[in-house]
Amino acid sequence: MKMWRIIFYIHMLTFQSSIKFCAKAYRHDDNNTLYTQPDQDRSQEVTSKIDRDRQQLPRTNEWPHHPVYLQGSEETYTEYHNAQSLPFGIPFEFETDLFKGRVLIKLKDDKGQRHVVVQGQFKQELPFSDIYYGDIYEKQFNPRIPPRIGALIHSTFRRLVPGVLIDLTSEKPKVQALIAGCSQSISINEPGNEPDMALHKTPENTTLLGKIFRSPHERKKIFSNPKHASKFMVNPNLMYTFQNYDNLIDIQTFHINIPFWGKFDLTNFLDGQPLSISSMTHDGRCIFSFRIWHERLLNKPQ
Repeated sequence: MKMWRIIFYIHMLTFQSSIKFCAKAYRHDDNNTLYTQPDQDRSQEVTSKIDRDRQQLPRTNEWPHHPVYLQGSEETYTEYHNAQSLPFGIPFEFETDLFKGRVLIKLKDDKGQRHVVVQGQFKQELPFSDIYYGDIYEKQFNPRIPPRIGALIHSTFRRLVPGVLIDLTSEKPKVQALIAGCSQSISINEPGNEPDMALHKTPENTTLLGKIFRSPHERKKIFSNPKHASKFMVNPNLMYTFQNYDNLIDIQTFHINIPFWGKFDLTNFLDGQPLSISSMTHDGRCIFSFRIWHERLLNKPQ
């Protein structure tokens, strides 16, 4: 479980409730703006794209993992046809311009945790300070977050965790952290010696980085800081396995379960968008990107 994600979701849910309440009490004008309206052309364009993605989905009674459906992004190529759900619980191959390998996504493992294992080879050298993992969305949240509030959230989290990238005011909001600083386990191996993806816990092996860490905790602490992570590069000749798991999001019910806070509906929080599992470079190039639809998203008005 990632503490920075818990804090982020609490903040966003609180902000979302507050802004809706305040919107009823104040006039919105250029001098006293509670939240900004998205550009209409951009909003309509993105809504149309989301609608097109939704229309490509088969009927929900044909979803093999009902009530959810796994889909690759336009930049992530798989052996499956667009009208086929990607499988949960079974490794499958994928390829992008920067990475080729396999991914295993479990809705729930034996401990009730969402489980994501990515294994494969990068196609070019990249510094670890340039490789992020987390959530990327096609449009703004509802209500749209003011730039000043977004900048405050970003600066706050950067002080707490330097490697966290929280961009809530751009046309494509994102909440990501450096992949080597947030992955529970990392294994770097010569091809043919990589660990079994089906293992509940991937054995930590970072020897080929040229540095041995005393524990995954020490590795995460070092790689969470871009200054330190920039000293290490990925090697296209090696196999990389990244394992991430948490019990924060229940994909089958599409709710966020925040300890001591409660359960919240993701369909409202994401404003009808599918859940994202993505890795990108700092400049937005796709390493991998998958989307998880829930049947209740199909009834969400746009």
